[in-house]
Amino acid sequence: TVNGTTHIGHIPNPPGADVEMPRTQVSDDRHNGCTTGLHVGTWDYASTFGPKTLIVSVNPRDVVSVPKDCGYQKLRTCRYTVLDAVRNPLANTTYQPDADIA
Repeated sequence: TVNGTTHIGHIPNPPGADVEMPRTQVSDDRHNGCTTGLHVGTWDYASTFGPKTLIVSVNPRDVVSVPKDCGYQKLRTCRYTVLDAVRNPLANTTYQPDADIA
């Protein structure tokens, strides 16, 4: 769901969106790298999937597993909040919503 609305297929990720899925549907198998769940990763991992990369906020209580593949650079979660989209890595790794991050 995105902000309480169910989506099938493409999941919109606009800034401010709360994206979630049932925790019971997120794989907790750390030996399976590519399986169900919302995936969050490091810049080096996540930036290879498209023209822009999202900055998201994840509460540790929502993390379900950390797969072994890809050098532990990603995790699976049942919920995140989209903060922004970027095309380049942040110079400062502390997100500041009022800063110029283009």
